[in-house]
Amino acid sequence: MKQDDIPVLFSSRQIYERLDELVQLINHDYEGRGKLLVICILHGSFHFSTDLVRKITADFTLDFMEISSYKGEKSPSGKIELVRDLQQEAKGRDVLVIEDIVDSGATLNFIYEHLKKLEPKSIETAALLVKAEGKKKAPPIRYSGFEVGDHFAVGYGMDYEGKYRDLPYIGYIK
Repeated sequence: MKQDDIPVLFSSRQIYERLDELVQLINHDYEGRGKLLVICILHGSFHFSTDLVRKITADFTLDFMEISSYKGEKSPSGKIELVRDLQQEAKGRDVLVIEDIVDSGATLNFIYEHLKKLEPKSIETAALLVKAEGKKKAPPIRYSGFEVGDHFAVGYGMDYEGKYRDLPYIGYIK
């Protein structure tokens, strides 16, 4: 499938307008609360995380976690693995997890259970896309970009078999 064949779900303009709204909420919520730990969940949320942290005015540090749940499939495989763990201390800190899409909710539940063991002060999530099923089964998502139907989303960092991450919009594979 060529990039020209990827239907648009959300344009670049829609993404950046919503991102501005989310970062205003994040800045309001975390201003003056101490050093926030922002966690980018690799690889799909890299673009979203980068654009968010450029605008966060609260004191923060950035770290990364890599979770594997798709294994080249269009839906989660059911097996979730921690591929890369945090390098920074989370104990006693406010933590903001940045996720590209909350699909079934299983990955976000896995991340929360892992982070709770590290004894953070709080854990919140900023998710670019949220599916209805994920919204029901995942921990509450404080900063939600867009609700999305049952599409396999690509673009703006999200991929299918390593392709389409570079799309400046969010589209879907039919």
